[in-house]
Amino acid sequence: MSFVVDGSDWLFDGWDHNEIHGWIEALLEFVENSRVAEQTIWIGEDLQSKPMLNGHDLWTIASRGGMLGLPSEVVQELTAWLMRAPLYLDEPEWPDDFDDTMVSIAHAAQVDNPDVAWAHHSVRAGRPVGCLSLRRSGKIATSTAAGEVGVFWVRNETDRVYFWRDAIEMTGDSEENLVSFANWAFPQIYFYDGALHGLRRLAGGYLAIRDEVKRTLAVLNDYAVPAFSAAPVTNQNIQTRFRGFGIDAAPENPNVYLDGHCRRAREVEIGGITLYCEWHVKLEPHRNRIHVHAPIEATGGRVIVAIIHEHLPLP
Repeated sequence: MSFVVDGSDWLFDGWDHNEIHGWIEALLEFVENSRVAEQTIWIGEDLQSKPMLNGHDLWTIASRGGMLGLPSEVVQELTAWLMRAPLYLDEPEWPDDFDDTMVSIAHAAQVDNPDVAWAHHSVRAGRPVGCLSLRRSGKIATSTAAGEVGVFWVRNETDRVYFWRDAIEMTGDSEENLVSFANWAFPQIYFYDGALHGLRRLAGGYLAIRDEVKRTLAVLNDYAVPAFSAAPVTNQNIQTRFRGFGIDAAPENPNVYLDGHCRRAREVEIGGITLYCEWHVKLEPHRNRIHVHAPIEATGGRVIVAIIHEHLPLP
């Protein structure tokens, strides 16, 4: 589950060399982030030998002293990655129908593209596999004789986030899949230990309001930091900002904090600090809440999703 390099993109004729430099450096950053996140990036067996620029292969143009003039540290990093990059053809299990590598992208004429075909047939099998690209971005229709699906192309970290959000739905849109992919789909959220297990405590069940849950988490991931931190910081301003981002968030009334039982129900401990998570997002007008806390240093500046519950006790 992750990404395959779309080698058909690696055609640099007509490109400015500075553009190629920038793309290779961005690619290597993406590769390193993938390594840290333990997300696989496969390559095709012909990536290092196919013609890319003026009929020359990758190492002719990118090696030290090659026509691209890459800095030595970039050449070293590129070499280190490609020496260890796994080939999808070496995988012990291939997706069904992978022998058909004639694939259409965005309803264009079919071409022989094993890289995209690997992603296409994987998605058909319910596995989240995307294409790492330098030209395309987002979900695009692909088709073979076996059928049509949507394959996600990624170019940067923003695309990566949207890929994993799409993967939640592509793999069945269940509570289990949201929990499995949450840290990748919402990387700017610190999920307190066990918080996502609260999804099963939502009134009516997760499936009934899953779209609102995912939308709320997306807003918290994308906008909670400025909502909480932009000056002037007042409860009214924070609430107004969240409303502008499309969610209904509010702090508890002061009497909730004054009641020991109610206060403790909203407290979590992170980094040795007890946090009172009074801010809550209303998934429905009168029930189902996500309790959050503003970012703190111990969470790396990420907003905290602390508690998910139908409704915590009130005085």
